[in-house]
Amino acid sequence: QRAGTKLVIVAQALVYAKRVDEALDMLKRASAATPGNYELHDAFVSLSYETRDDARIEAALVAALKAFPEAPEFTVRLANIRKVQGDRPGALALLEPLILDGIPAPSILGELLGLLSGAERGKEHRERYQKMVAEHPQAIGPKIVLGVMQHYLHEYTRSNELLIPALAMIPNEPRIPMYIGMNYFRDGNKQDAIPMIALAAEAKRLDPDVYYCRAVVHAEDDPKGALDDLRRYMALTTKRPDVNPSKQARVQTTVDLIADCVKSEDAKACVREKVAPRFIELAYQESGSFARPKDGQGPEGGDPAQGDEPPRT
Repeated sequence: QRAGTKLVIVAQALVYAKRVDEALDMLKRASAATPGNYELHDAFVSLSYETRDDARIEAALVAALKAFPEAPEFTVRLANIRKVQGDRPGALALLEPLILDGIPAPSILGELLGLLSGAERGKEHRERYQKMVAEHPQAIGPKIVLGVMQHYLHEYTRSNELLIPALAMIPNEPRIPMYIGMNYFRDGNKQDAIPMIALAAEAKRLDPDVYYCRAVVHAEDDPKGALDDLRRYMALTTKRPDVNPSKQARVQTTVDLIADCVKSEDAKACVREKVAPRFIELAYQESGSFARPKDGQGPEGGDPAQGDEPPRT
């Protein structure tokens, strides 16, 4: 029992040596000998991903959940497998019970938001989440998810009413202040958007979309900073399998446009004149000014959380 955890290091070394099957066999036997050792189960699950075999990964997750049914991370990973397999209802069924008790872990919220993000999914699931919020008034998780849905449906004020109370409860979840900031921005309130986006950038958990949002908010007043943020976003997401390729192409086009402006004599004027009129169309598949009019009317699409699934980190 005491020595079991040290075998994780041995297993990792075996994986580095491309002896994955030996590593997993050793961890499996060690886990059976010390059934209460969480670290061994966690390592077995993590290293199972090296096989690229969904069936083996799922079997490892099921075994881990059987041993530690209260551990949310195993459930989140299993839900992700369901999502990748195209079973979104199955993934939701695993995750939604986890947001009804206490403050949900960021990984739970992140996976749920990935499943429910977008205007069409918001329309499909909003009524069910409104009912969930009414039936579980003390639970913060359903309110966060519903608030994000309201954001996608361009109901920015209502979205912030649901999300702002969650700020103090989830200090290390960057997507909460990010959505709040973009709600302000889309309502034409850049002044209140700026500190929210800054708060999102200060969170301990990295989220590439925060840099994307900050670029949008500051493109006209800080073209060089916006360019750096867009390049950072691209560096963090380009090789990820869960990022929409069309969005990447639009962002790269925006990068090229702002890069040309930064080289000009008056970068700010160049962005206002040449980039701003096209920025929403390119980055958000919309046309018009940076901020949506206060009435919230306009074509669907939107900021980092408008239409494309947020990358998981």
